[in-house]
Amino acid sequence: SMKKLAQYSMEDARATYELGKEFFPMEAELAKLIGQSVWDVSRSSTGNLVEWYLLRVAYARNELAPNKPDEEEYKRRLRTTYLGGYVKEPEKGLWENIIYLDFRSLYPSIIVIHNVSPDTLEKEGCKNYDV
Repeated sequence: SMKKLAQYSMEDARATYELGKEFFPMEAELAKLIGQSVWDVSRSSTGNLVEWYLLRVAYARNELAPNKPDEEEYKRRLRTTYLGGYVKEPEKGLWENIIYLDFRSLYPSIIVIHNVSPDTLEKEGCKNYDV
């Protein structure tokens, strides 16, 4: 029984080590990028990672970021509801005459992946740039 337990523990340790070799470099880079510990980064949601990154960038730019609402304010906001926009299921194909694509309502990770945000707009080459 003890021999089986020791064998299981060794296999568990090996698996943990192999996973660590794969994931630790990415976690370490994320920790450097957002300025949080590897411990916090490894346990955070994508939304929290993006929020920490945005706060770090705002600080570097000497910009103020709004505080998170306290519990009372959060509850008050939940009582106010709004009708959402119509979301049409996408149809496969190549489309022309696309007028507007609302990336803001998508997840922060998509905004980060596609670099679509007013604060990351490349101004050079944009003739109609408007703050």
